[in-house]
Amino acid sequence: MEQVAAAVIPFIGWGLYPAWLVAGGCDYLCHRATDIGYTSGPTESWLHVAQFATLLALLCFAIFVTPSWLGAGLLVVCVIAHSALSLIDVSYTVTRRHVSVFEQFVHGFMDVIPCVAVALLIAVQWPLRAAPEWRTSIDPGSWLLLGSFIVLSGLPIFEELIRTYRQAAGSSQRAATLMGNEPAGHG
Repeated sequence: MEQVAAAVIPFIGWGLYPAWLVAGGCDYLCHRATDIGYTSGPTESWLHVAQFATLLALLCFAIFVTPSWLGAGLLVVCVIAHSALSLIDVSYTVTRRHVSVFEQFVHGFMDVIPCVAVALLIAVQWPLRAAPEWRTSIDPGSWLLLGSFIVLSGLPIFEELIRTYRQAAGSSQRAATLMGNEPAGHG
């Protein structure tokens, strides 16, 4: 089983994870192309922040908690929460902006890859311990994974959130000006 784990863990880190990042980059570009700041706005961006937070929690549990039943349960809860937020995100968004076939295709990868990664991780760590323990030493590859996730996934999500707030504010200001209700202090 250790030989399988020795092959599967790098596949998750060097195969599935980069594929997920590429899908996330494509999704980010789709959001920019459809001007979410003027359509679905900050609400959609907050849903993306929440999805990011669930995957950040998942990654932290996978890195910092030893394999156990509780740890596996936490990973599964994170995947379910991410999937539920994804469903809420798309349900909210499709009535407010165009979600292309390509963007839907990308969402499929972004939803399935975490499920596959968690299933593989649990499978290679079977049998699980009864109680989890916090790991006291973390290998450099885990820190690289965590840091790259925060930078490569988190920064675009938070840039999008800031941009959507700015666009929404600009849109409200333009609407007020067009209606003759220019905000006080302008004019």
